Amino acid sequence: MSPLPLALVRILALWVPRASRDGWIEEWSGELHHAATVFASRRFPAVRLLRMALGAVPDVIAVRRAARFIHRVPGPRGRIFHGISQDLRFGCRALAGSPGFAVSVIASLSIGIAANTAAFSFINAAVFRPFPGVTNQRELVRVGVSTRTRFGIWEISSTHEEYETLRGGMPGLQDLAAHYRVEFAGFFRGEASALDGALVTGNYFDVLGVRPAAGRVFLPRDEADGHAAVVISHALWRRWFRADPEAVGQFLTVNGAALEIVGVAPPQFHGVQKGSYGIDVWVPFSLAHLALRGPDRRPVSVVAAGYLPFTYIGRRRTTLEQVAAQAASLTRQINEHRTGEKQGATVSVGRVWLNDPVKAAPAIVGFMMVPLLVLAIACVNAANLLLARSSQRSRDWRVRLALGASKWRIVRQVLVESALLAIIAAGAGLALTSWALKLVAHLWPMPLPMDARVLLFTVATAVGTAIAFGLAPALHVSSRAADPSGLSRIVTGPARSRVRFALIATQAALSLGLLATGAQFVKTVHAQTGRADSVPPERLLIASFDLDPLNVRREAADDFYARVLEGTSSVPGVVAAGFSIGGLITDAMDMSAAARIWLPQQGPGEGKNQLAAHASRGFFAAAGVPLLQGRLFTDAERATPVSSVIVNQSFASTFLESNALNRRLRIGTRNSEYGAALDVTVIGVVGVATGYRPDSYPMLYYPAPVAHAPARTLYVLFDESGRFNLTALQAVVRQVDARVPVRSPATLRERRESTGTERRFLASGVAALGIFALLLAAGGLYSVVSYVVALRRHEIGVRLALGSTGYAVVGLIVREALAPTAIGALAGTGGAVATALVVRSRMYGAAPVDPLSFAAAAAFLLLTMAVAALIPARHAAGVDPMVVLREE
Repeated sequence: MSPLPLALVRILALWVPRASRDGWIEEWSGELHHAATVFASRRFPAVRLLRMALGAVPDVIAVRRAARFIHRVPGPRGRIFHGISQDLRFGCRALAGSPGFAVSVIASLSIGIAANTAAFSFINAAVFRPFPGVTNQRELVRVGVSTRTRFGIWEISSTHEEYETLRGGMPGLQDLAAHYRVEFAGFFRGEASALDGALVTGNYFDVLGVRPAAGRVFLPRDEADGHAAVVISHALWRRWFRADPEAVGQFLTVNGAALEIVGVAPPQFHGVQKGSYGIDVWVPFSLAHLALRGPDRRPVSVVAAGYLPFTYIGRRRTTLEQVAAQAASLTRQINEHRTGEKQGATVSVGRVWLNDPVKAAPAIVGFMMVPLLVLAIACVNAANLLLARSSQRSRDWRVRLALGASKWRIVRQVLVESALLAIIAAGAGLALTSWALKLVAHLWPMPLPMDARVLLFTVATAVGTAIAFGLAPALHVSSRAADPSGLSRIVTGPARSRVRFALIATQAALSLGLLATGAQFVKTVHAQTGRADSVPPERLLIASFDLDPLNVRREAADDFYARVLEGTSSVPGVVAAGFSIGGLITDAMDMSAAARIWLPQQGPGEGKNQLAAHASRGFFAAAGVPLLQGRLFTDAERATPVSSVIVNQSFASTFLESNALNRRLRIGTRNSEYGAALDVTVIGVVGVATGYRPDSYPMLYYPAPVAHAPARTLYVLFDESGRFNLTALQAVVRQVDARVPVRSPATLRERRESTGTERRFLASGVAALGIFALLLAAGGLYSVVSYVVALRRHEIGVRLALGSTGYAVVGLIVREALAPTAIGALAGTGGAVATALVVRSRMYGAAPVDPLSFAAAAAFLLLTMAVAALIPARHAAGVDPMVVLREE
């Protein structure tokens, strides 16, 4: 042996306490002599022994710390710590002496821990992180007034009078604020834009403890005096004003009224909500008439608006239970002024600072399920390697037991080494998580910081991981430790170990389940987005308009849309253009467009609610809706009252049951309470615009709006010349009315991609984790088989010496490795089929169970595992029996 490792150990011994120095030198010298003998027989390079000697550096630090602790804490506690410190030292040396084993386990566990930490970071940002810009959030409570509808759904609605009752009747609150989300039409410096906004009480920002980034927030007098004031978001301030402090005091046109900008909200502040549902402007309740409309479509104040889905936020000065009791006492007072379906209201109080984690629990469990499965596979990997390594260390255990060590000491040693591996893997997992979160930060609407809660979760995951993968080997060693001679029989072949057999089978089952589930998600997304298109999706522009914020009357609205349609149709490059409601060829179907439809011989009570929409001239051509029977509307039929309609094929087959042409129908809209029914005739049947929705809703089309429709959607089909674009459309709209913003303009392809982002992200994530799980399983099997082959060198050498061929050895090892894999694949297929059925029952549009896909996944798993086992098996076949027998 080279003298350099021993010299290094003697130099490091100078820092070891004098009382332990001689024993420490003797211990390390014995370790190095034993390792040198083993390394020489296996022809390892000399540098490996020097690397092992470097493991004495952390050992010196551990010995010094243990000595100081024992000196300060005498008695049983000091002895316990001394024993654990010895286990840590021994574990560090053991891991340093087996770097291949340590790297394999740490790499496997770090991937599993990183997957869970990343998933929890998303949950932490969405659920547990505090609301940006809000102070002392533990004092905030959410107060809700809700009634149970006849459909069994809890509906949140209350009046401004009830708000005043709640505000004055709960002395446990310092104050109570209310807000109500609305959409505004903004106009500034010649640019019109749709703004997400909120009507708020004058004390809203004070209750939340918000400090403005510039200017001030609302004061109670702003609401009392009807001051035309507005607070803008930090994002709007940067987008429109380039973060200029001089923006405070300027005027912003909101729904046609000039409002003074009095302040700028802090960055990322959206009230007591998170995510992409941001708010651009806050307007006081005194200006609610800018957004609220009565039954006659005239502006109304917040007092006259009646029931609205207000959200109440209060800041408590007493306990939550006392505030809840005060709220419950107001229930009777609120119900005294309610009638009809609004009776039976309840007042509830809950926390807001945790974003309702109890309600989010099912989603959290579902979101964490796949990462936990990956971690389970990693734990099985580590347990299998630890179990195989116990075979090599059986001699060490026998010696320690013979010298008087207890069974518990052996078990503790295994658990301590597991904890060391888990801690190192947790550190590597945090580094992987940080790198991964930076890659996806631009896809997530909230910041993803790795705060104390994420770090605590990682520590808890590391502890749980250490127990999960270290317990089985520890119990296995414990059962053998009852009989020291039994340690020599710790199993060295996969087929001969029931524990190892079960671990490999479990690993294969979990991997196949994840792989098959990911394949189903990918197939589902492909089925929903990969259909043949009626029109090229990149050449169909969809844009929405809403004249309601500007309080435009019906005649003016009809004139606006007619002029926009005429101007758009005349733009060079436009093939066809038409108006209808939103969502006709996307997932965002406007269900408020339903109408009651019945046959002439029936009454309204026997009718059915069906979707009905106005289809202007050019709509069917622009949206790619084919005419199957009959004809389209003529210009003469577009006058009101309407007397003709067109239905789609789904409507004809489900409602009319036979030839739909020339059939007469009666139609009553919701606003008319089905009283003033229309008598119409079906003049045509159309198909559906393929390419997005998986199926078609029954649909009826009017030639003209039957009621005031301030919100409509424009569909523009343009050619490949590039002469038409969004700028051309905005120019047309500005010529008609510059105050009207173009809302959500995007091509069908862009809408399809944005709408399916969440599903694609989920499918890609599950599929990627499934592939990771398969690679983990393959790497684990490779490591285990390699380790077992090294332990069975003598047996393999004897087999070859007795005449066995290399092919027979390869076949033996591969069969022993694939037997549990095949059983695991069978169990995993059953679990994957069950999971697929559950997903299909819960997820709309999910792909059906495909036996071919599951069979392909199982075959891919078996092939991958066979390759993983074949590599070490071929190495085993190349063993020289004479060299092996001489080693023994």
